[in-house]
Amino acid sequence: MAGARPLLTHGAAVFCAAVAALIYLNTLQCGICYDDEPAIKKNKDLRPELTSWLDLFKHDFWGADITSSTSHKSYRPLTVATFRLNYMLHELEPLGYHLVNVLLHSAVVYLYVLLCGVVFSEVWPALIAGLLFAVHPIHTEAVAGLVGRTELLSGIFFCLAFLAYRQSSLRYKTNGIPIFIFLFGANVIKIQWKLSIKDTRLCTLILNYDRQEIVPYSEVSTYSDVSVVGKWWLGVAVLFILCSFLSKEQGITVVAVCVVYDAFCIQKLDLFSGVRLLRSPSAIPRGLLCRSLVLAVSTLSFLIARVRLMKGGPDIFTVNINPPLALDAPYRQLSWSYLIFVNSWLLLNPYSLCADWRFGAVPLIKSLIDPHNLLTLVTFSTIGVLGWLAVTGKGKIHKLLVLALALLVLPYLPASNLFFPVGFVVAERVLYLPSMGQCFLVALGGFAISRKIRGTKLILSIVFLVLATLHGLKTFQRNFDWQTNFHVYSSGMKVNPTNGVLLTNLGIEYAGMHNFTYAETLYRKAIEVSPDHSKGYGNLGGLLEALGQDEEAEESLMKAISFGTSDDTLAKLIETYEFLIKTVLMKNESKLPRALTVLDDALRHYPGVVTLHSLRANVLTRLGRLSEALAALQTASNAPRVMAIVYFNLGLVYGEQGDAKRADEAFRNAIAGKPDYYEAMMELGRLRYWNGIGDLMQAENMMREAYNKLPKSFLAPFYLGEVFVHRKKYPEGKKLLMKGNSRSKGTYRHMLYRLGELHLELNEYTSAVSVLEKVAKLDPQYRDIQSLLQKARKQSRR
Repeated sequence: MAGARPLLTHGAAVFCAAVAALIYLNTLQCGICYDDEPAIKKNKDLRPELTSWLDLFKHDFWGADITSSTSHKSYRPLTVATFRLNYMLHELEPLGYHLVNVLLHSAVVYLYVLLCGVVFSEVWPALIAGLLFAVHPIHTEAVAGLVGRTELLSGIFFCLAFLAYRQSSLRYKTNGIPIFIFLFGANVIKIQWKLSIKDTRLCTLILNYDRQEIVPYSEVSTYSDVSVVGKWWLGVAVLFILCSFLSKEQGITVVAVCVVYDAFCIQKLDLFSGVRLLRSPSAIPRGLLCRSLVLAVSTLSFLIARVRLMKGGPDIFTVNINPPLALDAPYRQLSWSYLIFVNSWLLLNPYSLCADWRFGAVPLIKSLIDPHNLLTLVTFSTIGVLGWLAVTGKGKIHKLLVLALALLVLPYLPASNLFFPVGFVVAERVLYLPSMGQCFLVALGGFAISRKIRGTKLILSIVFLVLATLHGLKTFQRNFDWQTNFHVYSSGMKVNPTNGVLLTNLGIEYAGMHNFTYAETLYRKAIEVSPDHSKGYGNLGGLLEALGQDEEAEESLMKAISFGTSDDTLAKLIETYEFLIKTVLMKNESKLPRALTVLDDALRHYPGVVTLHSLRANVLTRLGRLSEALAALQTASNAPRVMAIVYFNLGLVYGEQGDAKRADEAFRNAIAGKPDYYEAMMELGRLRYWNGIGDLMQAENMMREAYNKLPKSFLAPFYLGEVFVHRKKYPEGKKLLMKGNSRSKGTYRHMLYRLGELHLELNEYTSAVSVLEKVAKLDPQYRDIQSLLQKARKQSRR
């Protein structure tokens, strides 16, 4: 740590790391919420029984195949590996995940202070920068939110890569033993170092950045101008760059930061001398040139490998995720440029923080004379002026200003939308790395003032301490907002009250607390402020169905589907179709033709979706059109990956046809493809019980397990109730049949028919009449309903 007092710098680093841990200690009580749920709870890559370690390098951050067209294309296998280790130790207990995040943030702070120490060559500004970075409120989402571990890991390797790169540029006086060990290891792993033996002395070909020559081993042992040690550190830097990149894509920007640091701080170039060197490339310092080439080739290799791994190309984001995409040039670019001001302001004034900044939270620029353009202009002008002063100056402060701006600007560029669209407008956690530059810039300002005006260091220290205290209090308070989903959305509503996503998600939380009235109010408000937001319509439809308002639910779900073509991924859209068909339409026999019409229309738009073919077969089975159902399933079964639902519906069709053997095989295949497929387990148990296949008690137990696992299914209590009735356990059977009827909202005629028969069996004639009249109303021609109803009425008059 040339120029700085190492012991004091390490002491400052430990102090700042301890402050960081203390300020985030209250996150240990937080749960797994918001984006953590799909990344951890629903991510199969965390579960050793489902995926191998190798699969982590084939899947995206959320557990989907990286080559799939539905993949998010975020490739962060090292971060997922740490989640997997957490899961192996304590599964989904959130404490361990949060503890690791706090420790990782402390590690970043420690390394960041070391980085500042070696660059400033003084402890005081390094302490200021580290303390501000440790408590900066903008980091709350990255530390309290578990998915922010991508930023933390990337930050660790970012700092390590920078420190290793700096080491690679230094001159060393070292003994020969470490170099000999390195050369031996390099030879063993076939790194291409060329060794030769001359006069029984070991010689090594070392690329000095001032000359190339064979240097005898004895000379290397006493003095080396980068040479082997420098190459070793450069190799370590490349390794850390790769690790940062595999933790989060932003990490690759450390390459540009290192090159800028080398050119302006090590080689002490400025804009004018740099231009002169470009005009005569032979004059470029060999050390700078070679190190830059190594980084360039390595980075290019990483990027090519990354692109080839994706195959399907980058993710295509929708206008609801990134609203400026809906605008034409130049307003799209102006809107994205305005986001740079928004992010800059969040770094400067991190007191209005929110988990979601979509749906009107940030205004779109639709006019050249929009006043927001002035803020963009001020931001770019400020950065431009600082940049010009930095690259044209020759003093130490100017060189450090170049590094500060590089740390601030370069890590932000991948998230800026300036080069390619990203999946957000504002995301606080992506400012984790750029905040290093901001804190460095603030400390540099204090450092410059203290050098210019003697006796100001104490005053500045007090000012910075007050600022760090205010930031720390805000951070500590903000941590509580990440306890649960309810806290996340409620706190967000205070900042962005017209955000449709937050309104919808908060409605989901209230629905979970059985406050359905307020949940419906929030859903409708979400639709009002974001009329084309499919999720709002979808959740309103689900709530209305639960409240028994099926007609309104159908209307809302159809709107969700119509807007979902531009708002949702295909997977989400198919989920909405599935809910509409299975939960709303299929429970009402009279709605089956309507369900078929909806599916036929869906298949015209998405003919290759297996789930839709399978749903269509299910509806055709219920309509008694078994040959058409079988043809639909055969079409679905020809898909490259036959889904469990296809086998499930094949089982239903074979069952209706009376082919118990083939139905049994189809249900077993469905369960083999999806072990927790309780609907298939329920149908298999029923099939075996009534056809006398295998152990009847085991068949009954299968239906019992399905009943316990499917709290919303109306068929589960119906099937089990029929078993109890068959075994003359009438009270238990009656209770289950009535529960099934309640869940179906009294629209499933076969269940009503069986319940009416049971009431007659128990001499409950008035109840029998009431139930059987409902069957006759649903379908006057159903079985012998008229004669059975007449019998019940006759008995009830006695």
